[in-house]
Amino acid sequence: EEEKQEEEEVAKKFANAEIFMLLSYMSNFTSFGVTVCIANQFIKQIVARDISFPSIGGNDPHGLFLGLFCCGTFLVQTGVLALGGVWTGWQYSRSFIYITEAAGGMLMSALMTFTENPYLLIVIGMFMGLHTGVAYISSLAYGFHTDVKKKGTLVGIHQSLISAAAIFMPPIAGAITTATGQLWVPYLLCSGLVAVTIVLQE
Repeated sequence: EEEKQEEEEVAKKFANAEIFMLLSYMSNFTSFGVTVCIANQFIKQIVARDISFPSIGGNDPHGLFLGLFCCGTFLVQTGVLALGGVWTGWQYSRSFIYITEAAGGMLMSALMTFTENPYLLIVIGMFMGLHTGVAYISSLAYGFHTDVKKKGTLVGIHQSLISAAAIFMPPIAGAITTATGQLWVPYLLCSGLVAVTIVLQE
């Protein structure tokens, strides 16, 4: 009886796989678009605001800070991917997707426009790693739940979304920065993009 109930619950969850796949595709595009924009443009803001750890860095304190920022971001992302592969409690939860988007994408992108504190920025980078990690593993997992026989096609779509974000978003962010002359404007736009994504998902 218990086994049958569990099977029914799993079947019910998998019935929603297509919806969650679409939600995670949107999240995947947005999260990696935001990450690529920051990876490409953040160094200019670091130099302009002289953001670094004063006691370390040698001849290139700004470059070192960017390296530490990216290290924190991708370290958390890697941890999320590893954990998500062995723990399934995160699956089929809209609130989990929305919270990671709001905290790791929307809020963190907005905060980057206001703070010059290097320690806070490292923490912000880590939250962004949470956002990208959840988006990445969700995009793959829900696709496989939809139709494992088409996993080659689904992985292709998953990776294409990441590539599309990398192709289109940095030039747009660069053009906006050039037009406004303000280095912080793209971060607010990234925050707004995540907010729009959440609204469209809902």
